[in-house]
Amino acid sequence: MTTVGYGDYYPRTIPGRFVVFLVCIIGIFVVSSFVVALTNFLNLDPMESKVLNVIMRLQKRLEVKNEAAFVLTIMGKIHFLQKNPSILPQIKSKMKYHLQEKLKDHIKSFKSNNRYKKLILVLKLLLFYFFFMLKKV
Repeated sequence: MTTVGYGDYYPRTIPGRFVVFLVCIIGIFVVSSFVVALTNFLNLDPMESKVLNVIMRLQKRLEVKNEAAFVLTIMGKIHFLQKNPSILPQIKSKMKYHLQEKLKDHIKSFKSNNRYKKLILVLKLLLFYFFFMLKKV
């Protein structure tokens, strides 16, 4: 028996007020028990959270491998452009610029994962070697 504050119905006797007080307390307990049950249902068990953690790590590792593959593929395409004299210089410069922009984007996404610092170091060494070899040509 609750009201919206207009005083429509309210208990006037002491036992009536006591009953309303008990009903309000019981209502609070019922609602809080529903909230606790729902929270416990939605929480992961320790084993489920470990499995989720392993799945997330495997997914991140796959993303890093894919980004590394993209970087190496683009580097190979740029190297092919440099070595192939049959491509017109205007087309070669446009393609090289486009590939370099894609390379920058993929390197940024590859670097965003800080857990793979060794792979990033190897990639930097490969890029340094690759661009050093291009400047010689």
